[in-house]
Amino acid sequence: MFPILKKDFNFHIIPSLDLIIITTLLTTLIIGLFHNKSKAIILLGALTISLYLCLLTASKIQLEHTLIEEYNNYEIELVFTYPSDDFGEWDFQLRTNEVWVRGDSPIYKSGIHIKSKREAGS
Repeated sequence: MFPILKKDFNFHIIPSLDLIIITTLLTTLIIGLFHNKSKAIILLGALTISLYLCLLTASKIQLEHTLIEEYNNYEIELVFTYPSDDFGEWDFQLRTNEVWVRGDSPIYKSGIHIKSKREAGS
């Protein structure tokens, strides 16, 4: 993934295979097909998925804000956060004019874990 261009990655909050969304959709559709009040159940499933997406969005924005505040002494060139392969975590990359940082952060808790930190250009 080098070099990373900021325009190549938009606001990415769900991995390609998100079991929470798939499970909710399938459960909602199966129950909705065999239940009298199918519209209400399908609406409840859609609201659950919407709430989940809002939680992911807020978590991602909070992580990016925390990273920007932590490295505000540097000239930030790139802050890139994306869903981790591990469930319930964000991976991130932050690049400044002096340092490149790579790490992860839990989605449902605060805290940042730095995996690697090196000087830019090395």
